[in-house]
This record gives sequence, C-alpha cells and structure tokens, in this order.
Amino acid sequence: MAYQLRDYQQHLLDRVFERWAANQRRLLVQLPTGGGKTILFGAIARELLPRGQTVLILAHRSELLTQAADKVGRFTGKEVGIIQGDRPANVTAPIQVASVQTLARRPGYLSNVGLVVVDEAHHTHAASYRKILQEYDSAYHLGVTATPIRTDGAGFEGMFEALICGPTVSELMASGYLSPLKLYADPQPMQTRGVRTTGGDFNSADLLKLNGSKHLSGNLVSMWRRYASGKRTVVFAINVSHSQAIAARFAQAGIAAEHLDGNIPASERQAILARFSSGETSVLVNCNLVSEGFDLPQIEAVQIARPTQSLALWLQQVGRALRIHPGKTEAIAIDHTRNWLLHGLPTQPRIWSLEGVRSDGIEMTYCPECSFVFEGDRHRLNSAFLQCPSCQALISDELPVPQISVAIERKPFELPEESHYDLEEVSPAVLKLASELLHLQELIEQQKARGRSRDWVAYHLGQLNPDVETWQACARELGYSEDWAQAQYRERQALNAALDYEPANVA
Repeated sequence: MAYQLRDYQQHLLDRVFERWAANQRRLLVQLPTGGGKTILFGAIARELLPRGQTVLILAHRSELLTQAADKVGRFTGKEVGIIQGDRPANVTAPIQVASVQTLARRPGYLSNVGLVVVDEAHHTHAASYRKILQEYDSAYHLGVTATPIRTDGAGFEGMFEALICGPTVSELMASGYLSPLKLYADPQPMQTRGVRTTGGDFNSADLLKLNGSKHLSGNLVSMWRRYASGKRTVVFAINVSHSQAIAARFAQAGIAAEHLDGNIPASERQAILARFSSGETSVLVNCNLVSEGFDLPQIEAVQIARPTQSLALWLQQVGRALRIHPGKTEAIAIDHTRNWLLHGLPTQPRIWSLEGVRSDGIEMTYCPECSFVFEGDRHRLNSAFLQCPSCQALISDELPVPQISVAIERKPFELPEESHYDLEEVSPAVLKLASELLHLQELIEQQKARGRSRDWVAYHLGQLNPDVETWQACARELGYSEDWAQAQYRERQALNAALDYEPANVA
C-alpha cells in the first residue's frame, strides 16, 4: 500500500531534519490522535535508512508493536524485525520494533543504532525507557505523542531538547483529516469526592467503592441507545472487573459487546479485536488497553466510564473515535464522568511545551435538553442566551455552566450520619442520598469559589434528579424555605414524567 504524506506531515518531517542539522538530536513531536504519527516516523526512518544504520522503534504493548511494524514496513518497503519476549527475532533487519519491557532486559542487544523512535512518548519518564535511551545515547532520539504531558502534569525538560508541534485538533477537523466531534455528558455522572490519588490519578478501588460495580454510571446502555445506537463503540472502564460488568450489562440488553484486557491470551485478544473490526461486535469494553495508539478508523463512538485527572488519558480516549473513515460523518463521545468539565474538549486550544501544557480558559456549556456539551461564552457574545448547536434549545444566562479552569479542594467522602454500614453494604436508597449530598456539597463549593448565584446550584443539582431530602438540604444551605424545596422536587418529578425520564441506578 502506497502512503502519501499530508502537507503538515511533510512540514513536520522538514522541521525535524532542520533541528537535527542544528545539532538538536533529541526531539519530541506532538501530533493529535489520528494525525498519522506512525506514517510520520516511518517517513523519517525511510530518510535515514540509506545511512546503513538500524532504526529502532519502541512500543509498550503487543498490539502497538504489530501495528507499527506493519505500517512502517509497508511505508518503507523494508524488512522489519520484532523484538518481544520469546518471539524469534531477526536482528539483521534494518528496522527493529521492540517491546520496551523486553529490550530493557537485553543490554547491548542491538548495535549500530542510528535512530531511536519512541512511540507514545509521554511514557518516556519510566525507568525502562530511560535505560534504553541512555544505552543508545549516540543515536538520534525522536519521541512522538499526541499528548506531551505526564500524568502529574509535568513536561519533558531534560529528556528532549526541543518540541515540534503539528496542527491542532480543530485544524485537522477543518481540513477534513479528523472527524467532527459531538460530546454528550451524563446528567448523573460518576462521583470522585474523597477519592484518593495514586500514581497521579484517581485510585481505582476508591472509584469503584464510591460508584459501585452495579452503578456503572447508571446510564451507559440507555445513553448509548440514544446517541450511539448501532455505532462501533469503545467503552473505557475503571478496571478489569468494572469492564467485565459493563460488557455484561450491554450483553443483557441484547447488544453485541465484549470485554478486552491485557491478561487475555494474545490469540484471543486478536480474535476479539477482529470481531470488533468487522462489526460483528458493536461495543468493545476495556480498561486502558485501547486508550492510546489503537488505530481503527471504523470506531464511531467512545463512552468514558472512568474519571481521570490525566489530561493525556482523556485526550487519548476521546481521540479513538476521531479518525476519518468512508461513510463516517462524525465522532460521538459520551462522558459518564466530569472529565469534560475538568479537561475541556479535544478542540480546546492548548499550548504545549517541554515544561507542560497551558490551556486557554474556555467556558463549557451543557445543554439540559439533550446533554450536548459545547464551547460557549455568553459574555463574549453579549447575549443572555446561547443556542444549543445540537437541539437548538435556548440556554439562559441564569443557568451558566462553571468554567473548567478553577480547581476545587477535595474533601473526604462521608456517608450520612444515620448510616453505620460499609459502603458496599448500604442500601441503594442510602447510597443514592449520600451521592446526592456529596454532589450538593461540591456544587456549593464551586458556587462560592466562582461567585455563582443560588439558582446556579439549584439548576445543576436538578440534573441529578435528587430526592426530596436532598432538595431540603439544598434549601437549608442556600437559605430557601421548605416550600421551595418541595416545589423544586415536584417540578422535577413532573418534568421527568413528561420526558419519560429513566433515572440511573446508584448501587
């Protein structure tokens, strides 16, 4: 198969060689998911092969090794060796695609390496990567990633000498190289209040305790049917058991779904991916296995059922659906967390640097009529209303959505005082009430931090479809009367009945 470089890929290639000519030998290249990073470093490798030196490409998962070897081999027309575990190796091939874990255990395994390419280079801070890069320090180093940022938000100073950025997600969409994106937010998102941070992200055990394996963010199947029915969909879960439970829930609803994790034997994983690629399976549920580097343009939708503090993970997950494909008109993302509020849309302007990333503060608007999320700023438009681009509903200035740039201090999770049970043992009603009260506390903190009105709290609390006890607590906190709480509860119940609303399970 012949590959033709796109204009921006050729421009990036030229800039890489200009930097190398200026004796900057360790470069990091940023290109959004779906922008063609593998083709880019395949083209760079092809330029260096006539020098007679080995090109080494590093990847950290079996699927990424096979994918890189296949694409680079076809692009360059050269033989590619794969270094992985007990797999027979061909060290005489001019291009070697190596498992990081395997090569780190084999010092001196390769000689005459002229270029080391690090695929998904946001992992290069790991000790195994650093060990390999130090061994081949005399070679050119080229890191490629869509998200040049570590989980803790730090950059890559000291590891690379320069960062070269490609076009933005918005620019690639405008040029027809990425699919337009529609994002819908679950009105009853998964909770993170009191969840510990482990390794720079939410602790998975705490997330499961707080949200419950039965909860599964409540609306997964119903929202899939509403916004992504029949579309090839990848679902991102908290951990393996969560992923298995979600796949089972889809299967019980009569939807062809399968679970995928790294512990499944390689041959079975390939069979699962083949069924998903062919369309035999509609929904593929996983935990991080296909969050980065997984190249299947037929993916039309993603569902996010894993809260994350990592901007890189969020962008990688949503990016799975952005590749263009014949007959595909748009990408759908359904977020069952608050990731969209914390990190913004992939189209949001971001300034990448080796020191980290800076995002422009863009107001995100949530449409209460259709759950659509879009970028909108009423103040810049000098208007009291915004119109939802999806359903054309008018959204009043009295009901603003908080801006994403303000960090809220997290407080420990506590159940209501009357409950003396472990979290797993509480009744659904008690757990629902606890979740609602925590959500109310979070809203009030945000209201105070951002100077929002009392109506802002009431509006966003209403999206949770709370019980009357929660409305009463809200009234006490905001200085409203008991009659106000009762009226809010009755109004929401009447609206739900009119819309035939299906409330989410909480346990």
